[in-house]
Amino acid sequence: MSKAIKAPILILVAVVLLGLPQVVENYYMMHLVVMFLIWSIFSSSYNILLNAGQLSLAHNALFAIGGYASALFMMRLGVPFLLSMVLGAILAMLAGLFIGKITVKMRGSHFVLVTFAFAEITRISANNWTSVTNGPNGLRGIPGPEFFGHMIFEMSSLYYIALALALIVLFISWRMLYGRLGRTFVALRTSEDLAEAVGISHTRYIMIAIAVSCFLTGIAGAYYAHYVTLVSPELSKFQYMIYLLIMVIAGGRYTLGGPIAGAAIFVFLTEFLRFADLYRMLIFGVLLILVVMFMPKGLYPSIIDGVKRLVCKRKQARPDTDSARS
Repeated sequence: MSKAIKAPILILVAVVLLGLPQVVENYYMMHLVVMFLIWSIFSSSYNILLNAGQLSLAHNALFAIGGYASALFMMRLGVPFLLSMVLGAILAMLAGLFIGKITVKMRGSHFVLVTFAFAEITRISANNWTSVTNGPNGLRGIPGPEFFGHMIFEMSSLYYIALALALIVLFISWRMLYGRLGRTFVALRTSEDLAEAVGISHTRYIMIAIAVSCFLTGIAGAYYAHYVTLVSPELSKFQYMIYLLIMVIAGGRYTLGGPIAGAAIFVFLTEFLRFADLYRMLIFGVLLILVVMFMPKGLYPSIIDGVKRLVCKRKQARPDTDSARS
C-alpha cells in the first residue's frame, strides 16, 4: 500500500479512535470497545511468542497473574495504579521467564505440556490460596484506575487509558514482528538449525520473545483487573486459552492486524451470540474450522490479499480503458 493511501487512512483511524466517546453515548457499547482493546493487547502479546515459533498454553495464567498481582499491590500495599500495573506485569514476566528457563531446550509437545501444567498449577493455587487470592470468590472491589489520588470513573477516560495502552503495545508488537528481531524470530521459526548455523542463539532470542510477550500479557491482565474491579481463578481456566487461540489463529497469526481482527470478532460476536450461550463454544469451533479451511492465513491477511488483488486488477484494466478512449 502506497504512502499516499496510507496517510489518509491513518488520519481517519486516528480521528475515529479519538472521537469515539463523543459519538458513542451508549455506556455498554463503550464497555465492549474497552474490552476489545484489552483483548487486543492480550492477543497481540501472545502473537509475539507465536512469531518466535513457541506455542504456549500458559498465557491465560500469566494474564491472571498480572491481574492478581496488580490488584494486591494496590489493595494491600497502597501502591499507585500505574506502578502496581508495572509490578504486576513484571511478576507475570518473571513467571514466564521461569517457565522458559526450564523448557527452552524442549521442543514441540514437551514445551506445550509444561506450559499447560503451569496454567493448571496457577488455577489450583488461585482456588486454594485463600489468604492471598480469596479462593474461588476471587478479589472483588479492586480499585479502579487513578491518577494523582483521583479515582477515574468516566467511561471516556477509561477508554482513553485502554486506547493508550493498546497503541503502545501495538507499536512494540510492530517492532517485534517487522523489525530486526522479527526477522530473527522468523528464521528461528522456519529452521532452528539453519538459524543456529548463522550465529542466531535460539535460547537468547526465545527468552527475549518470552519476556516481552509475558510482560505485555501482564499489562493486559492488570488493566483488566482494575477496569472490571474483579479477578478470579476463572481466568486461569483452559477455556480462556482456547479463546485466545481462536482470536490469534482466526484473525491471522504472524501479522500485526490479525490478533486485533480476532479480538474484534471474539468480543462483538460473543455479545451477538449471548442468546445462544450454551452453543457459543460450538459456534466458535465451527468458525475456526471454516477459517482454517477457506482462509488458512487468517481473516485479516485474506482480506488484505483480496484488496491487493482487486487493486492490481484495476491497475491492469486502466491501460486498456485509456487506449480505448484514445
